[in-house]
Amino acid sequence: MPIIPYRNIIYYDGKILKIIWAVSTGGNMDGKIYLESIGPPDWGKLDRILCRLADHGKISNIEQFRSVGDGLYEVKGGARRLVGYYTPGHFAITHGFEKRGGGKSANKFPKNQREKALRVKAEFEEIFKKILKGGKNGRD
Repeated sequence: MPIIPYRNIIYYDGKILKIIWAVSTGGNMDGKIYLESIGPPDWGKLDRILCRLADHGKISNIEQFRSVGDGLYEVKGGARRLVGYYTPGHFAITHGFEKRGGGKSANKFPKNQREKALRVKAEFEEIFKKILKGGKNGRD
């Protein structure tokens, strides 16, 4: 797989963090594909949360953003979810999904989504090293 230019994985360049798309070894950016597939108002909710995260470095409202363990975080916009993790200077989005249900099960992070996020995270860490080595100046 050819090295993807750094500028192609940036979603938002905030005051504190850059929000980036995690790339799998197949070259897919599942988070980007998911976000582009949904429309307003869910896209707008997620976008506002991500921009606030990038500008402030954290979100305190657990109804919008929460740790789900294993270094993963859930960005919540209605039933729509994005999953990501912190890496120095960045928040990488691994993928998105729609969460349904209510009651106690609504508070549990789905096992299959955790496994997917951890797989993409592991794949992306190697790819990200190569992307950074290629340069962050956007010309690569």
